[in-house]
Amino acid sequence: CGRATHAEQVLENAEDNLRLLDHLVCGVETVAENLEHVHLVQGGKYYGVHVGPFPTPAREEDSRAPIPNFNYDQQDYLDQRSKNRKWSWSASRPNTLLHYSPQISRNIVSTLGAYAAICRELGASLDFPGNPGAFESITQMTTIELLAKGIAWMVTEKSCLNQAFNFTNTDVFRWKHLWPRIAECFDMVPGSVRPLKLEEVMSERDEVWKSIAKKFGLKTSSLDQVANWGFADATLERYWDEILSHNKCRSLGFHEWDETETRFVHRLKQYQNSAILPT
Repeated sequence: CGRATHAEQVLENAEDNLRLLDHLVCGVETVAENLEHVHLVQGGKYYGVHVGPFPTPAREEDSRAPIPNFNYDQQDYLDQRSKNRKWSWSASRPNTLLHYSPQISRNIVSTLGAYAAICRELGASLDFPGNPGAFESITQMTTIELLAKGIAWMVTEKSCLNQAFNFTNTDVFRWKHLWPRIAECFDMVPGSVRPLKLEEVMSERDEVWKSIAKKFGLKTSSLDQVANWGFADATLERYWDEILSHNKCRSLGFHEWDETETRFVHRLKQYQNSAILPT
């Protein structure tokens, strides 16, 4: 992704992202004479999940939203370029990724874990900081393991060539149901819905985090290595449903699934057991 400023809640630059892909493909082609396949990871943003309400369940063949979207440009680029080449392409469309990645702060699990730890340290209940509508809406996530299985399936299954497929855990959840389970991981009481701009409020909590890190012997005392508040704000402000259809991949034989709430809690505990988040 070519978001040079890495700012959240903005439309990514389509021209820069297309140029990145073009440079990558051109470079690979010069050294890989036997290139067989190029895979593109897209996401729910293909359907405008980051912009506003969209038709659900979103299907791969749905009409494109009338907004600039680098996902469209990149897919069109691969589709056109591959016509005169020996290689094929495919694209996966996960929704919010659920993963354990200690070196990546743009992660909803570690970010909300850091938020919970700071609230606890300040003696506060665990309020939901997002939009009230987001607390009630239906949404989906994709574990990194399921996405990896999906990509492996796509690039080796001939019936998937030159196509895009949605990949989420196949279940749905509401933040209002997951929130008490997050609170339980920190022995906290779930609070109420209290909209906040975390990027603004948490910018003043570095010293609190340093105190937490010292008390629990955490591996990093740098809050920005654990949490990306702008990303959390962008994720928790979506008052609309985020549902992607899985009919296409199922019809061709991919039936993997995962359970989002349980996996989210498991990821939180991984961060705690690794001394990245406090217990």
